[in-house]
Amino acid sequence: MTDNKDIVEFVADNGDVIQFEVVDYFLFDGEEYVILADLGNGSEEVNDEDKVDVFIMKVVVIDDDNEEFVMIPPEVEDKVLDFAGKLLKGELPNEDEIL
Repeated sequence: MTDNKDIVEFVADNGDVIQFEVVDYFLFDGEEYVILADLGNGSEEVNDEDKVDVFIMKVVVIDDDNEEFVMIPPEVEDKVLDFAGKLLKGELPNEDEIL
């Protein structure tokens, strides 16, 4: 069985590599955001029953092949996080906003 997870890596200030799985993309107020699940530094295996940290970031398209994930602007952060929380809990009736 093949594992087709979309994985991105970030390098922390101290040089540690942290892996994130792309859980989903969504639109909010005309902007694209991504939900990332923290997979740690790859040294420990994450089971389906384990709780993982989830992060929401804004997607900035660089070109057709590249995108950048940046922090959510402070002026919309609370609204985006509230929307993403409802999305993750399955509480949104309108799934047309989900990419």
